[in-house]
Amino acid sequence: MGSELETAMETLINVFHAHSGKEGDKYKLSKKELKELLQTELSGFLDVSEMGLRRMQMQWTR
Repeated sequence: MGSELETAMETLINVFHAHSGKEGDKYKLSKKELKELLQTELSGFLDVSEMGLRRMQMQWTR
């Protein structure tokens, strides 16, 4: 059994891999995969809104 930090890191990695690789490289998130991860995994914590996601997308494309 690992420490709390090790368990948390393992969980983060597992969630990342659950969303990555659907559109190519399994070690990177595409913009679509990142949006899906934020909406499904962090929507309650960050209160991610469609408007907020659009703002982030606009910043990425600059």
